[in-house]
Order: sequence, then structure tokens, then C-alpha cells
Amino acid sequence: GLGLPIVQGAISTILGVIGLMIAPSYIFITFFKMVFLVILLGAVHGLFLLPVLLSIFGPGSCSKNEKKRLKTPASSYLSDTLPSKDKRKGHMFDFPEAGLRIPRPA
Repeated sequence: GLGLPIVQGAISTILGVIGLMIAPSYIFITFFKMVFLVILLGAVHGLFLLPVLLSIFGPGSCSKNEKKRLKTPASSYLSDTLPSKDKRKGHMFDFPEAGLRIPRPA
């Protein structure tokens, strides 16, 4: 998952700017508060809000009618075939499987 990298990034950035908090200047303390709030809100959005919104509105949230029309991943890989071996003789990419294709968006 992406939870651990988000938390690690937030903690390491806070550790990087913590020196601003202990400085005796008002502007440094204010800047630390702003950066801390931006990091905290970004981490909360990345951990909680964004996954919920993507589960509701993301690519897996198609209606039942749309799911029937979409290709399954296996059929999209196997539906396109490579040219026969005699047409591509001497080609530098010699794939033994005829169904090996790079997936394309529908």
C-alpha cells in the first residue's frame, strides 16, 4: 500500500523543518506552523480522503452496464495477435507466445 511511504514522507519532512520551531524568531515559528499544517493536511488527505474518493469515483466504480461492455484484462491481452513468423523474420523481438501484447487503454 501507499500508507507507509506517505507517513514516512510526512515524518521526514517534519523532522527537516523542526529546526524552525526552536528558533527564537517569530517568522521562523510562523513558517514552521504553516509547513507543518500543509504536511499534516496532505498526509491526512493521502491516507484517508483520497482512497475513499477513489473507491467511490475511481476506475473500479463502473456501473453494471459498463462492466459488461469492458474487456477483461485476459481478453485484451489475447485478442490482439502478433504477425505470423514468416512476416517478421529477422525481427529483433522474437516473442514465443503469440498472445503477448502491451496493454492499451480502451
